[in-house]
Amino acid sequence: MRENHANIWQQIARTRPEKIALVSGDRRYTYEEFEQLAEKAAGTLSSHGVRSGDAVGFYLHNTAEFLIAFYACLKLGATPAPMNYRYRGAEVAELVQTSQPKAMLYRAASREEAAEAQRLLDESAPALWVEIDDDSAPQGRGPEGAISFDELLQGPRHEDSGPISPDGELYIFTGGTTGRPKAVVWEIGGLMDIQGSSTYPPIGLDIPETLEQAVGIATSESTPQVNTLPLAPFIHATALFMSTNTLNVGGTVVVNPNASLDARAAADLAIREHVTQLIVAYDAVALPAVEAFEEHPDRDELAVQSVLSSGMRFSDETKARLHRVAP
Repeated sequence: MRENHANIWQQIARTRPEKIALVSGDRRYTYEEFEQLAEKAAGTLSSHGVRSGDAVGFYLHNTAEFLIAFYACLKLGATPAPMNYRYRGAEVAELVQTSQPKAMLYRAASREEAAEAQRLLDESAPALWVEIDDDSAPQGRGPEGAISFDELLQGPRHEDSGPISPDGELYIFTGGTTGRPKAVVWEIGGLMDIQGSSTYPPIGLDIPETLEQAVGIATSESTPQVNTLPLAPFIHATALFMSTNTLNVGGTVVVNPNASLDARAAADLAIREHVTQLIVAYDAVALPAVEAFEEHPDRDELAVQSVLSSGMRFSDETKARLHRVAP
């Protein structure tokens, strides 16, 4: 099924507006709120000149704002370009030169690095910089003319006039293991098509062939509830793709707001939110997580049914321990 995720999410918001799309800390976003916030973000991006085919940089760790802005880009046909939030200013400037984004979103903790990138880029810098607030913001100054994410949500709403084309693109930057980081280009419709096998068969459903069938699955009371906790960052394709797949079936993405892994806090979150799907990055993330689950006093309440990773395989020992804590 070659489709744009935004068309499914929009229909879920209209049919089952009360369903929970995102959880971040104490904040719970219904599909209706997810839709409305994305419309506002898309409207402001559009008012700053972001058009179909333009890139938008995401210099962010996992946040609800990341997914809201991602949805806004899909609405506009703009190209999300996630960048490693641990890069320094010069590295960010290089990726900006490669992807040429019209706008950049960055976390407040990276304020000084974003400002450095803006200075290095000079006249070729993105016209719009958007700061995502967090609790660890330094005192330094950010990019000149930056606005807050709250301000991004204050502009005119972007009203979808009809089905959104699946012809948009997504950039996923490599880690630079073969030299300088390069962007792998995904077509949105092709991504939806190839991810069908990762979305529907794991919960016992056939892959839909039409938008109407996909929306029917996502809004049906009989569709198994999928709650996904991505512990790997969205800048890695697996975490981002499995999160969008979760939203495609009307599930809930549980966002871990910590930029660094706190395994005990992640275990608390997984148990509290009845997480059914955990996204990790091989043993580097899976091993601390499984240790936290093993030591957790409420581990019998763990609802995890699947743990996914890519790039490197789990060790046999880690897989065995995962099976013991989540049989």
